[in-house]
Amino acid sequence: MPQYTITSPNGKTYDVTAPDGASQEDILAFVQSQTGTSSPQELAAQAKSDAPADPISAGGRFMKGLRDPLDAGAQMLVNALPEGVTEGAQKLFGPEFAPNASQMNERQAQAEREYQARRESAGSTGLDVARMGGSMVSTAPLAAALPGAGATVLGGVARGAVSGAVQGAMQPVTDETKTFWSEKGNQAAVGAATGGASQGLLNLARKWISPNVSADVKMLRTRGITPLPGQMIGRSAGRVESMTTSFNPAVASAQRGAIEDFNRAAYNEVLAPVGMTYPKDGAIGREGIKYVGDQLSKKYDDLLPNLTFGADHQLLTDATAIQQMVASLPKKEARYFAGFWKDKLGQALAPNGQMDGRTFKEIQEAVGKESAAAGKSTDIYQRKLGDAFDALKSSLDDALERSNPQHAGELQKINQGWANLVPLEHAATAVSQNGVFTPAQLLQGVRTASDTVRKRGFVRGTGGQMQELGEAGQKVLGNAYPDSGTAGRALLGAGVLGGAGMMFNPATAVGLGASMLGYTGTGKRAIASALADRPNIAPQISAAVRKASVPARTAMILALLGKPVPPAAQDGQDGY
Repeated sequence: MPQYTITSPNGKTYDVTAPDGASQEDILAFVQSQTGTSSPQELAAQAKSDAPADPISAGGRFMKGLRDPLDAGAQMLVNALPEGVTEGAQKLFGPEFAPNASQMNERQAQAEREYQARRESAGSTGLDVARMGGSMVSTAPLAAALPGAGATVLGGVARGAVSGAVQGAMQPVTDETKTFWSEKGNQAAVGAATGGASQGLLNLARKWISPNVSADVKMLRTRGITPLPGQMIGRSAGRVESMTTSFNPAVASAQRGAIEDFNRAAYNEVLAPVGMTYPKDGAIGREGIKYVGDQLSKKYDDLLPNLTFGADHQLLTDATAIQQMVASLPKKEARYFAGFWKDKLGQALAPNGQMDGRTFKEIQEAVGKESAAAGKSTDIYQRKLGDAFDALKSSLDDALERSNPQHAGELQKINQGWANLVPLEHAATAVSQNGVFTPAQLLQGVRTASDTVRKRGFVRGTGGQMQELGEAGQKVLGNAYPDSGTAGRALLGAGVLGGAGMMFNPATAVGLGASMLGYTGTGKRAIASALADRPNIAPQISAAVRKASVPARTAMILALLGKPVPPAAQDGQDGY
């Protein structure tokens, strides 16, 4: 038979063994009759508090979680209302339906004690997963309306902190030992810290799983250029990386190496049409530009003995259009062009309108020099004269191809190589580093070499492969070409590496040496591969992490704000 322990109001306890099926009223009446103590009603109230709490199921805990944000909202509203408002409401509806702040906070604490007792009775301990699940479902619409994961790590921290603060505040205050608003502030602070940290870490994980490597970085890598780690991550990281050149000579050296690789890539663009590549160990600067020019000249010279130029009807049509262009120029420029046509081109042509390949090359070189000289002028009419010479050069090239259809393909490739070389020559003449140019200087060379009126081709992005290479280089590599040795001398002067008047610092040297590894040739390639070379499934995994980041963030906040048993429930007075 079941046993019961009854405690009377004077503190005495009575152990009662009752038969199966006995009701609570029967048991209380028996105790009262045997002891002459309190009425059955008083004993019933005491017995109710002493009786074991009804176990709560997982479904019940889930429902409790669903209610938590609603209870928190009602509790905040009552605590925020002026006392006069709550007093007026109580007069109208009574304290049961319109409690004041103190009564509301006591109700929440009492409800929490009863919940924890029922949970303990059910044998549920530790993290209350079912209640967390209910709270997550209840706050899902709010979580969707709050700032999401963000695109960057810092953006994720900021967004997560804001969302976490709101979600943390949407939990009831059940600790009667603390004031309501201080505990609410603590909940918001815990939520903000947890939300910001967790979202930042999740965004960092997403970027590592599937880095957002730009199309410009990918294009540079296909050209044999390996950007620095910071440059691959993005502009902000690249700028921070550049600031370290003052104390990390490896960064400055790596920047020089990237710009030199950029120059070699430009040389390869010149040689690509004729099926050649620039030697990997070849010198850069003016020596490199001379090399690629010599290779094109050699290709052309090898072809010259087989070429014959003949003026045809199409050339005469082109010449008429060019003469109309020149006719709109002032007399000075018009006479100059007419003199060149008569003295150079007219004398070179035989009576039958033909010339051999070597003579044609001399004419083309002369036309190219006139075009370059006029194009550099600040006078608008001189520049238009340069456009006329450009048009003449293009017409002569086309006529040469028509005159030698069997070699037209080879001529087109050589002419494309020359066209690609012109921007490099302009860029090299504008710098003082022995002809080594930056992406911005190459772009200026493309602009100068543009043969369109007011450089519309450059503005519209139709400057060809050189313009694409220059624009990608400028976005990723920047325009820094550090002076060789500058950073190293700064380090020595500062004593970081053991300069005069300073003792060698082993810890500094070890840390600096470790940071330098990522900027060696092998280190750069390894990091670039780690950042850019990912399996095809990586973007899907990253997207899944992004989708899961908000519920994961919410779960972490709820886990840290999990309700402990309030102190009043731990002193044994309420029978728990």
